Amino acid sequence: PAVAAWSAMPAMTARRGAVAALAGGRIYVAGGTTNGFTSLGVNEEFDPTTNAWGGAKAAMTTARDRLSAVAAGGVIYAFGGETDASSTNVNEMYDPAANTWTNKAAYPTPRRQISAASASGPTAQTIVAAGGNGAVASTYKYDSVLNNWTAVTSMPSGLSAGAAASLGGKIYVIGGAAALSSVYEYDPAVNLWMTRASMLT
Repeated sequence: PAVAAWSAMPAMTARRGAVAALAGGRIYVAGGTTNGFTSLGVNEEFDPTTNAWGGAKAAMTTARDRLSAVAAGGVIYAFGGETDASSTNVNEMYDPAANTWTNKAAYPTPRRQISAASASGPTAQTIVAAGGNGAVASTYKYDSVLNNWTAVTSMPSGLSAGAAASLGGKIYVIGGAAALSSVYEYDPAVNLWMTRASMLT
């Protein structure tokens, strides 16, 4: 940012455990819960150019919170999470242009708080997803063209709710429950995880 400062922006529907993803220059926020027990399917669009929420979009078919969402190939994949306090493996694709959700191949196991990112940025066709509730280390790769999940090398240690990002064709999983300050790097080209320098705190 040109100015290192925070600014108040227009509010969305109040909730926690929602996910956000960027597609077509707009931010989409889906799912969540207001009370920790009842999951929501709400989906809202924020346009940074107008600094405004565009109102409610098509809701997810399966209401969820603590799910994961990744933009790939111009659409958004929302998978895993909880449905009214029970873990789910539902995987839905949101097409912003059509404002529709489509069911896709389910995540290999019901799980929430999965760390996930696209392998090479938002235009990539591959998603890498790791960890989840129970502090597991299992990792899966999703091919959006073939619409299938494949088990790949597990993380060095199990974790849940870690932050995930892609950079230079690699996936970084940072922090999370049961891991705290750890940083793991995954290279999809060679199917290998490496432990990188931990966060300072």
